[in-house]
Amino acid sequence: MDTVSSQLDALARMFRFCRTGESEAGIQYSYPGGPFPFWIVARFHENDQLSLYGRVRIYNLAGCRTDLHDWVGGIWAACLRFFGVASAWVIDELGFLNDDEISGRFLVFEQPGRGAFSLKSDKGEILRLFGGTAFAAEAITKIWRSSEVTENDEFDYDTKLLSPAMVGAFSRKVANPRDIYGTRSGSIGYWRRCRNDISFTDFSKCPAWPKIWELFASPMEGAAGESVGAHLVRSGKIRNAFPKREMRTVTRLHRIITSNRNGPIRFVPCDSHLFAITPTGLYSKRVNCGADSYAREFEELRRQHFGNAAFLNQDLQFEWLESCPPSRFEMFVRELLSRHPDVRRVTKRGHCNEPDAGADLIAEVLPSFVKKMDSKTEGNPDQTFRIIVQCKVSKNNVGKSSVRDVHDTVDRHGGVGFLLVVVPGITSTLMDYMESVRARGQFWIECWARPQLEALLRTDPSVAPSYGDIVKVIPPREGK
Repeated sequence: MDTVSSQLDALARMFRFCRTGESEAGIQYSYPGGPFPFWIVARFHENDQLSLYGRVRIYNLAGCRTDLHDWVGGIWAACLRFFGVASAWVIDELGFLNDDEISGRFLVFEQPGRGAFSLKSDKGEILRLFGGTAFAAEAITKIWRSSEVTENDEFDYDTKLLSPAMVGAFSRKVANPRDIYGTRSGSIGYWRRCRNDISFTDFSKCPAWPKIWELFASPMEGAAGESVGAHLVRSGKIRNAFPKREMRTVTRLHRIITSNRNGPIRFVPCDSHLFAITPTGLYSKRVNCGADSYAREFEELRRQHFGNAAFLNQDLQFEWLESCPPSRFEMFVRELLSRHPDVRRVTKRGHCNEPDAGADLIAEVLPSFVKKMDSKTEGNPDQTFRIIVQCKVSKNNVGKSSVRDVHDTVDRHGGVGFLLVVVPGITSTLMDYMESVRARGQFWIECWARPQLEALLRTDPSVAPSYGDIVKVIPPREGK
């Protein structure tokens, strides 16, 4: 423990952090020179594992200090995410007299470590966490001092010093009694609508804010995408998605406050909040933007791409080779299945020539893959089900004699369905047999032949070049 904590001390000192306290909660590291309590806390576990979290707790100032905890914690979290350091889950400490007040904040660094760090393997991420926090501390210190926030400061619970546009945007003529609003130091305006946890901190009178806005005016680190209902961003191991409806809510508020329909705004999603940084201040909206939301929206984006790609590539034609090694065909089918948005995992049963009890592949699929055909696939749309995949390649169409004991095969492997994948096709006798099984409704059964395989190839033509011994892509002629 002493050795591990000493290693962490050394990492912290690289960004001027020093150990300023130790308790059952963990070791507390503070950044020097900041006029506000602002800490990273480390709690050690077995081996070299540790959890790191941030805490903002401001004492001795007049008023409820909700505004300070809100924007200090918000800028810290936004800085970490904007520069691809970490995505925090922000937890508010409730006020002693009023649950709507924020008496302190915790920042749990959920991503990229998902709550756990190791000094053996995560030194780079720990250093980035201290470095990003030091950057945030410098920015907050500049705001604090240029706005002349002091220990004798007071929070003026009045709307007279707030801009009329800000009052109108939040109050709608009659202020909600649960709202917290006012002005700090005569210059930092603040309004928090508690019922849906959205706030705006007005830094338009803060001399330091224009320089801070310049930093956030550039694109956020990482790549971005867009699903039907959300914007997706990723930086290294960090994954976030924020709903478009929440973005529109903040955007409407910003337009009212600034009286500018096209005013610049930079959205920064964290695990628990959507922050928006503008030339006039900081918006904060509590909404789940974490890795789980990203995963759901990413799958939706995959489905969207799957359908669009099939449409865009509908003019592609394919040439199938006459002879196809069974083992290669099985690999080809596995590749196509693994890229399907409704397939979670595909595993091989054994070598091609080994007994496989009627199964070449086992696929774990979502209910949408088998069209929710019966009660076995109803319920949680994220739950997966097992289907048995048999691959058959022949010079002529595959007949009934090649596909035996389908019921026993499905039961033996605990499946809810059976997928037969063949080249070139199936005989009428086998088709009639599969139709009779489908009519009894005991389990899902389907057959893919060349037309179905070509439809899948159109969704992702990049598969074909790796299997030139099976199929070749014929691009459309120009002008078609």
